Amino acid sequence: TLKADGATLALTGGTYTNTGGNIESTSTAGSTVQFNASTFTGGTLKGSGTLTTVGANTFNGISLNSGATLTIANNTSGTFSGTFNNAGTLKLNSLGNYTDTIAASGGLTLSGGGSVQLIGSNSRLYGANSAVTLTNTNNKIHGYGQLGANQLLFNNQSNVAADVSGQTLTVDASATITNTGLFKAENGATLTLQNSTF
Repeated sequence: TLKADGATLALTGGTYTNTGGNIESTSTAGSTVQFNASTFTGGTLKGSGTLTTVGANTFNGISLNSGATLTIANNTSGTFSGTFNNAGTLKLNSLGNYTDTIAASGGLTLSGGGSVQLIGSNSRLYGANSAVTLTNTNNKIHGYGQLGANQLLFNNQSNVAADVSGQTLTVDASATITNTGLFKAENGATLTLQNSTF
């Protein structure tokens, strides 16, 4: 286990194989885990403290516990591969710069029943290339920003919602969107579906 408890744990410039292990940020005030330009494989991110990216990071087959939030911070990115077992919240927090969650070239499956929250018009969820498939089995993808960025194939089996009043969530796949779930505009938001085959 790697743990921040009332302090900052900076995981910088390395390769971390965490299969069967935990990276935790506790509820103690000041607890922060920084994922900084590194690659993380396996294991679980947990805790109610701060879990945040610095720079570009890669996450391979990780889990995020219920009650935990992994923040993709402004002007940073996270590339995810395999299955992301997300029982918590993945938050893309753009303050104006591109802030990216990228499905790796082998594709990405979202499971775990959690949520992916886009905050900011330059928050983007897309593929490493236009042939990459994102399969959303049971996460809620919501907020405002860009889903697809014309570089993603999307198989939605769950919920996609534009839900921030006065803001737009744009869904722009590179080709095909397969939808057996729900796309929804609510709370005075705009959901734009464009340049895709449904």
